[in-house]
Amino acid sequence: MKKHLIIFLSLIFSGYAAVAQNFSGVVSQINTELKTVENGKSKIAQSISEVQPGVIKISITTTLIKDGKTNSDFFELNMADIDINTISVFTDKDVIMVRFSAAKNQKLINKKTDANKSSFDQEIKIFAKDIDNGRNLVQLFKSLMPLSNEIIDKRLSLKTYDEHLNWLEKNVSDVNSNQIQRSQKIKSNSKYPGKLDFSIDEIVNQKTSSDLYSFNLANINPNSIFSEIKNDVIVVNIETSRKLKFIKTFSSNVQKDYVSNFSIFCENVEKSRDLQKVLKGIIALSENKIKNSIPKISSVKEGLALINANIKNINSNMVVYDQSFSENCISKFTSKAATPTKIVEDLFEFNFKDLGKNLVEFSTKGKNVIVKVKTSAGNDYIKHSVDSQTKNYTDAFELQFAEIEDGLIAQELFHKIIELCQNNENKWSGTKNDWLQQLKGFIKKVEVNKIATEQILDSKDGIIQFKTTEINEKSSKSKLYEFNLKDINPLTITFKTSGTNVVVVVNTNFMEKIIKYYEDGAIKNYQNTFNIAASNIEESRSIAELIKKITAK
Repeated sequence: MKKHLIIFLSLIFSGYAAVAQNFSGVVSQINTELKTVENGKSKIAQSISEVQPGVIKISITTTLIKDGKTNSDFFELNMADIDINTISVFTDKDVIMVRFSAAKNQKLINKKTDANKSSFDQEIKIFAKDIDNGRNLVQLFKSLMPLSNEIIDKRLSLKTYDEHLNWLEKNVSDVNSNQIQRSQKIKSNSKYPGKLDFSIDEIVNQKTSSDLYSFNLANINPNSIFSEIKNDVIVVNIETSRKLKFIKTFSSNVQKDYVSNFSIFCENVEKSRDLQKVLKGIIALSENKIKNSIPKISSVKEGLALINANIKNINSNMVVYDQSFSENCISKFTSKAATPTKIVEDLFEFNFKDLGKNLVEFSTKGKNVIVKVKTSAGNDYIKHSVDSQTKNYTDAFELQFAEIEDGLIAQELFHKIIELCQNNENKWSGTKNDWLQQLKGFIKKVEVNKIATEQILDSKDGIIQFKTTEINEKSSKSKLYEFNLKDINPLTITFKTSGTNVVVVVNTNFMEKIIKYYEDGAIKNYQNTFNIAASNIEESRSIAELIKKITAK
């Protein structure tokens, strides 16, 4: 196996060397064709050299005939960046010239002067001795392009995730320009697969700034990675998928808001090209690495225990969050938010089966990492209280996390927990008479907001009587409903919430008004619906399920 690997690498290297040799040969031919050219005012000397395989440097020195003053310009470029359709010969007054431009009007041609000033251009022009010399130069430059592309393809032969990572750690380095010193470094975060930290220190006019960008490759959009010129230096821009603010930032060791992008400075175009290639490669290789880091769970208790481990003592924006779930499908989520002056405790009571598997939303807000969990269909099935004071039922609650990765893992765990709970159905055993007796046990006194509702369900000779008495501080009101079970439509039995109340809604078949109805003993109009009050969602669920079973046709 080792022998085969050596042979394989040797073939790659020999192929690369052959292409590089051909490239060098063409560069030598071009250098022969480049002539010293004179116009009415100047004498222009030109030469070309190879900086590295695929990269050329063109030197143009202009000497004024009148006073002998000289000026030199040096152009460094990779022919792979050139649009082949722009390589052409043309006449400019008393000289013939050859010009070519970078593809997509990008400024990828590095120009330096003999005064050591640096800039980037999108076009270069060289001088030809005559039209035939110009045509020869056009063909020679065109022949460099496929060779340059092949060199780029073969230059980096990285295969594994670790090889890509090692390249990044070694090659993201210091870049200086225009009196700005930049110290850059990328390193992996050992705690989370796919997570990298990019740090950059800048010194400008003896002032130092230090920034850190912490990101996970799973969140980076490979199609967003591109290079551009900023002032006199080239950078590679990196952006998250859907421009989500998933990049954690620090400035001088102080955490700042999450952002969606950052840039890495490069010393030249070739380094930016290689950096783009390596970043895109490592993003693709990281997918399985990150996917395999998501814990596999077989029970609700196991999943919630993992989430609980990552939501204790979350410190964000001068607020410390102490959060926890009770570890079962019918759960309680407690969140204590402590500031220097007070503690607020939120309690959410709910059933995981009521949550939407695809409605677990992960996001950031400022410096906070948040997972928001919603009920399916937006039902207000989550009981909420603040500091033991009952609030209205709601359809969502939020968790705080310290790191993006912890939130992403929790999101995946919630998907599995909800699935497990939705497959966990109540098993009601016995006959219809047994279910009726169980139903009577669930229908009882309910107290909400200083209003007590006494309820009794009775049956006699096939007729059901449901009596409810509502008692407040000033008065009471009783209602009595008489009906036959066969007249109830099991398909429309549902429970709902309103404010702090939860009720089960019972309707007749075809909404016929055939329920006999009394108020405080006085007979009233027949009804087609009535409500049964419950203390919480689980009681209402049990009442609804039992009525459905009893009235099933």
